[in-house]
Amino acid sequence: MRNIASEVGCSPMWLYRYFDNKQEILWHVWDMILDELFDRLGQIKTRSPRARLEKLALCYLDYWLEYPERFLIVFLQPDLEQGATRSYVENSDRLKYFDLFTHTVEKAQAQGELGSSNAASVAQGLMCVLQGLALNFITISDYPWADIASLKRLTVKSYLSGLASSDS
Repeated sequence: MRNIASEVGCSPMWLYRYFDNKQEILWHVWDMILDELFDRLGQIKTRSPRARLEKLALCYLDYWLEYPERFLIVFLQPDLEQGATRSYVENSDRLKYFDLFTHTVEKAQAQGELGSSNAASVAQGLMCVLQGLALNFITISDYPWADIASLKRLTVKSYLSGLASSDS
């Protein structure tokens, strides 16, 4: 807490006035990042749920690529206490934001735009694909990737196309 206080130009006691420990500060930062990300995603409107799902996925990736340091803060934080992520997941109301993907999958399925696999599994699989892309583009940035915009679109479309007629 002393190091953080020094970095932001305040006393440790001032920090303790608002946060019990550095883990709470990190969670507050995660909340701010997720609020901003999902505010952006919430602006996406289309006529087709599948088209919306594609746009959500690409916007999600674009956010992390625009702010790679935020990706690292949320997903590759070395200063986590044991069990801290589980505690955040169990106690944060921000994780409901990710339901946006599941609800959009459900709407696409209801309109026959995606197969009838479990919507939560489809959404979670998509999130894993997106996280993998972001991780590679951000942490292996010196690799001579083909056109990143094309890779993003190809990967998202391929994932969703594989679900279009498949019920497994």
